[in-house]
Amino acid sequence: MNRYGIAYERTRVDKQPGSYDDDIKINNSLHILFIQCRTAQNCNEWIQHLLNLTEQVKDFVNETRNRFNSYAPIRET
Repeated sequence: MNRYGIAYERTRVDKQPGSYDDDIKINNSLHILFIQCRTAQNCNEWIQHLLNLTEQVKDFVNETRNRFNSYAPIRET
């Protein structure tokens, strides 16, 4: 993984090769989102915010917490 790439189970965020240097592409199995940044600084800010967001939601999207890939809490028996 390069310094701009973030990969999760179904989502990938990386800088778009072959386009402008300041573009970010976020895609999953259904949608693709292009973020066209005006400057390299703006692109770096987006990347930093996305990295912070992925760190904050790790517990929420952790696949090992629920075997049915549900966001509901596991029931106590």
